[in-house]
Amino acid sequence: MGMRQSGLDKRLFYETGDLFDIGGGKADGLGVFIPCGLTAMSHSFDKFMRDKPVEVRVLVDFNRQMRIFPVAEVRGKVQDFFDRLYAYGRKSIRMNAIRTDLGARESEKAVIEAAAEWLMEHPEADIRITLVDLRGGFEKVAERELL
Repeated sequence: MGMRQSGLDKRLFYETGDLFDIGGGKADGLGVFIPCGLTAMSHSFDKFMRDKPVEVRVLVDFNRQMRIFPVAEVRGKVQDFFDRLYAYGRKSIRMNAIRTDLGARESEKAVIEAAAEWLMEHPEADIRITLVDLRGGFEKVAERELL
């Protein structure tokens, strides 16, 4: 699985892989956005929650209304998750994308921009944020957009 550091901030990374693969201390905080529809993520999440290490703090947007979110809501959702996980003392956070009305690549770009903005607003934060997509969406967007 691939991982690369963002050109926007040295604390921001993009990974191709499983959001729930936190072995070897990869994460102590997880931000999970369950997409609409019955997806593999829903099943992976259930298994992860049964087996997760106690020290890992998980925040979940279950999306019970099965919404595809307007891209304008991404910044607030992402930054709220980071604020809360950071307040809990998390130092290594993994997060997936949010499905929006603009499609996959624009959705991933919005999450990248929200994460980078949060990091710029918190220059003192000793934190590592990894944006994870099973199919490499964050890495593809970052490559195309030079993020």
